[in-house]
Amino acid sequence: MRARGWAGAAVVALVVGLPTLVSGQCPDGSPPPCGRLAPLDTARYAILPFAHREGSQQAALDGAACAELLAEAFARWAEVRLADKTRLYDALARRGERLPFRIPFDSALAIARRLGAGKLVMGQLWSFGDTLRLTAGVYDAARGGAPLREITTRVPANSGGIGAAFNALADLLLGADLGAARGAGAEQTRSLRALHAYAQGDRAIREWDLDRAAREFRAAVAADSAFARAYLGLGQALLWAADSTPDAQRDRRCEPPTRLGHRFGALASREQSISARCGNAPRQAQDLVLTMR
Repeated sequence: MRARGWAGAAVVALVVGLPTLVSGQCPDGSPPPCGRLAPLDTARYAILPFAHREGSQQAALDGAACAELLAEAFARWAEVRLADKTRLYDALARRGERLPFRIPFDSALAIARRLGAGKLVMGQLWSFGDTLRLTAGVYDAARGGAPLREITTRVPANSGGIGAAFNALADLLLGADLGAARGAGAEQTRSLRALHAYAQGDRAIREWDLDRAAREFRAAVAADSAFARAYLGLGQALLWAADSTPDAQRDRRCEPPTRLGHRFGALASREQSISARCGNAPRQAQDLVLTMR
């Protein structure tokens, strides 16, 4: 009986004490309920202020400015979603983080998870003379561990090309610098899916797998209807495959949107030399495309 009495008293104590726990803050400083996080969005990125490495000179560009520039560069891509900036800096303030930022990795992961971001971006900034050295990594917020991608770049501190440098850094961190579109990725398309499909189509052309190339170029057009090179690649694949299926006939009747204007024409004029010299001769076209691409 005495054991049962102690057990009952313990249960009552837990029930009575529960409101006190719920009414307070969670361990990470956020309001209750604690531990009930929404599923992480793998396309959402929490970009935290960069750490300014000790021993380097004071730079005009601080860690918060680096995060802001990188967030703007990430936002160029259609499929990328960013964690809410107000909530992010509120979470940092609750943890006592302020300039110069030195955010522990476990704290960064907790903030990303609290904001529902499946990806965490952290970086470091060095300043030496007139050069800024940036290192940034993308991490899986759910698993932590080693970075999925990590990039280091140097930027002239007083140049007007800092924005372009952060754009290039973002493209590399997102895996958008695939090379197939010839030029900065977001100047060709704003869709990561379209750029990836185009790269796969271009690879299939090089391997002379024309059916797979056509499928990939169709996927690129579906992801971004303004992607001029995807239309051009699809047309070439259908021409060289001598494809007369209903899908191919439909695609031949489909023209790029008129808003592409001279951009498509300029691309087509260069690539048409292949078809003009080869016609429908598959082997000759294959040899020539491998030398011109």
